[in-house]
Amino acid sequence: MQAGYAADVIMLMTVDSVNGLNNYAAAPARANPGDPEFFQLIELMRRVQRSGEIGMRVEVDKAKKETTLVTFHRRAVSADLQADRAEIGRLLRLDPGVSEYTVTYGVSAGGGDNIDMTTRSLIQIMLELAATVDIPKAHLDDGSGYKVPTSIDAAKPLMHVRSGTERPKDPFASVQYQGYWFWIDRTDLVSKRAFSFLMALFNFADTGKAENLPLVTIPAQ
Repeated sequence: MQAGYAADVIMLMTVDSVNGLNNYAAAPARANPGDPEFFQLIELMRRVQRSGEIGMRVEVDKAKKETTLVTFHRRAVSADLQADRAEIGRLLRLDPGVSEYTVTYGVSAGGGDNIDMTTRSLIQIMLELAATVDIPKAHLDDGSGYKVPTSIDAAKPLMHVRSGTERPKDPFASVQYQGYWFWIDRTDLVSKRAFSFLMALFNFADTGKAENLPLVTIPAQ
């Protein structure tokens, strides 16, 4: 968010809950439509982000422990922006007299000067994005694909992966699998943005450090 990625996109893709407000989940084991207040929150966060009135920073103490802080600037702002900030505070039950809030990982109601957040792993994000694929009917019929319930799928789709037997003419990204083509349309800006951000997450997760692989020793005589 500090680098300029849209707050609503980031939170919709990577956050499970914040101060007790739940994002929607399409993965079969934990499917739920999410809380309306969560979607209201991320829209408000995006509007405040555009104004430059919200920032994030990381503090490191002597023990090398990192603490993430979310800051709302105290300068004079428009009435609309004041209302947006106040509504964010109401939804998250934040202390209005505090301008800086500590972000911690965990499932709780949070509030006061604390924002409790549970985030998604890359595997969880991949499971959510898998729900945006148009699964061929043949794959549904033979049991090799799972259809996401409509109430979950329609909540606020992150991406749309189309499918068909014919090779797409001008896709943004495409792959052929088991006789079908799957692709993201070149004109689908929302899906292109989500896919590009996913690629960025993979790069962030790749530390570039060499792994200590197991060594197999075969005795020779």
